[in-house]
Amino acid sequence: MTKMFPFIVKDMKNVLIYLPQALCACGIYAVCYGLVTLITGMLARRLQKNGQQPSGDNGGQPENGQQPTGKNGGQPERAALSERLNLWLKNAGHFLGSNLFVIYLWMLVMIVFFCREPGSRVGTDLRFMGTWGTTMQDHAWVIENIFLFLPFGFLFPVWLPKKKTAWTIPVGFLCSVAIEYCQLRTGRGFCQLDDVIMNTLGAVIGFLCWKIAHSLCRHHNST
Repeated sequence: MTKMFPFIVKDMKNVLIYLPQALCACGIYAVCYGLVTLITGMLARRLQKNGQQPSGDNGGQPENGQQPTGKNGGQPERAALSERLNLWLKNAGHFLGSNLFVIYLWMLVMIVFFCREPGSRVGTDLRFMGTWGTTMQDHAWVIENIFLFLPFGFLFPVWLPKKKTAWTIPVGFLCSVAIEYCQLRTGRGFCQLDDVIMNTLGAVIGFLCWKIAHSLCRHHNST
């Protein structure tokens, strides 16, 4: 593994040229995300305000006209503040994760498609570990296919509802198959079984890392 490391680092440095474009795409997404969040938030507050109009003779106030006092008088306010803080942290985490996912998707598309000329790579290899080869560079390319989908497994669940996160691995597999098919049709890459296997393995590892991080965050919030 240590002999492959320089080859992996060199290949990773080569794809960093696409990072500025990915950051631009992320900026556009962030602006759209912010506008949608702002508009929906304003509409939600207006609907909530309209639904809380005072009713009755005393406008919803206690009969004695005084606010609740006592030891527990401030608990509802503190609970509401805590709930708002948790909601803000959740939205901030979703915003950050989704922006990172946009950057990753842009980099992924550039790496597997647009960094190659059409017709420059033609062929299929459906043998298991048929691409392992005999050189350290060959080995590095196989390992890099695992790294390629690690961010997918970690970041894709951020976009999904809690009960739908199990779709991460199947979607990762289908995305890898779609990439191999498009590469085969366009000649921008070899269609190889190993790529699908390693990509799916990377998605699995990334998803397990997300599960661990999510469990740790939930445990921290509950304490």
